[in-house]
Amino acid sequence: MINFSHLQLKQSTLNELKKLQINFVFQPIYDLETEEIIAYEALMRPDGETPLELIDRYEANHQLHIIELATFFGATMAYYERGYQEKLCVNSFPSEVFRPEEAKVYFDYFPNDVNKRLVVEMLEYPRFSPLNWHLKQMQIKKKGIEVALDDFGTGYNDYSSLSLIDPDYIKIDRCMISDININPKKQEVFSKIINMARSLNIKVLAEGVETKEEYNYLRTSGAGLAQGYYLGRPA
Repeated sequence: MINFSHLQLKQSTLNELKKLQINFVFQPIYDLETEEIIAYEALMRPDGETPLELIDRYEANHQLHIIELATFFGATMAYYERGYQEKLCVNSFPSEVFRPEEAKVYFDYFPNDVNKRLVVEMLEYPRFSPLNWHLKQMQIKKKGIEVALDDFGTGYNDYSSLSLIDPDYIKIDRCMISDININPKKQEVFSKIINMARSLNIKVLAEGVETKEEYNYLRTSGAGLAQGYYLGRPA
């Protein structure tokens, strides 16, 4: 389990973080052209409940900020402990932003190159907060950190979010990738997304690739990146 007690955060924050019993697993992200791993997505694994159950419980108590802190600090600690050299993708709530003192602790604690490795994945839930995103965006851009729009096409992560978030990557949700090799309608929609992304200089990542046939189709479709059980399970 991740230990947060040594972090130089407020004692009240540390007390809340200590209540969390969580670990992280990492799923590889592949470059479809080189077939090499270029990043790992950190995925939280709470003890005794699912990630969504944990999020729902904390959201009901207006404590999503604690989960945001636990995700960034915990995932990054686990990433460096494993000795990864590829980029690190960390999920982030669009409604939450680090306080200035928390951001300072984060960037002081980890190596100087953490900003070059980090990709902040904006989740499709909970509701988008324009003010908090503006504050988060200022923190991110100041450090040169990349941004990904997670599960594009679901929740609040749709075309209208592109102008607000201005992502470096969009991650196409599995609902569009499943059986794409035999579904002409999905192929047509996917092609339109690829063309749109190219015009905006956004990289496209296909999520939830689970079969060889899906993978082979995506390699010729213009998608640059992919992840899913066919390529590697979270571990």
